[in-house]
Amino acid sequence: MDKHKPGFEHLRRILSEEGGSIDDEDSMGRTRLRRAVGWPDAPLVRFLIDLGVDVHAKDKDGRQPLHHAAYWSQVGPIPGSFDSRPEIMQMLLDAGADLEAKDSHGDTPL
Repeated sequence: MDKHKPGFEHLRRILSEEGGSIDDEDSMGRTRLRRAVGWPDAPLVRFLIDLGVDVHAKDKDGRQPLHHAAYWSQVGPIPGSFDSRPEIMQMLLDAGADLEAKDSHGDTPL
């Protein structure tokens, strides 16, 4: 398993055995959902949404996962990878993400 991309079983273990919250943040305020959006990992995003992750969680700059998905969709896919960010953006919107949410600079996802 890639140490930068936890699999479903690893995540389940963290949540069940170690008592981690689905919305825990790292030192930069990034949640598991934010990291899954950045990889991009659509199946993991779906898994987290199905577990009830907070799609409105903000990082230290006030950006929500939808901000990051929209940004990376504009930048383009990682070379050699399939860009699933449009699919991820739709998942986030279907889960209630706010297209009008503003970050700490007053910017919306689009």
